[in-house]
Amino acid sequence: MKLQRWLSLAIALWVIGGCKDSGTLDSIAVTPEKLSVSLYDEPIQYTATGSYSNGDSKDLTEEVVWSVDSTSDNLFSTAVPGLLSPRTAGSFVLTATFAVTDTSSDIVGYTTLRVTP
Repeated sequence: MKLQRWLSLAIALWVIGGCKDSGTLDSIAVTPEKLSVSLYDEPIQYTATGSYSNGDSKDLTEEVVWSVDSTSDNLFSTAVPGLLSPRTAGSFVLTATFAVTDTSSDIVGYTTLRVTP
């Protein structure tokens, strides 16, 4: 009987521990921020970090869609998430988009990059 009671208590604690609020994604920070580099410098590794409503944070670099505004050339590697090669001069807004079920609720983080000739 004691074993059954102990087992019931252990299962209850496991269920309660497993039901911890995982939080919802509130925002994404993209780092490094506001870089200025020269054309054809070494590739830059960007990171997307998600902040959740319960105070947790998580590396989302491999889970977001990386893109660059105002250029037909994405500049981001298709093989390495977040890796950008500065091969077009100009000022760009870099975005990391975390897609959710309702696309109007996608979470987007961004930073800027200036590439000088």
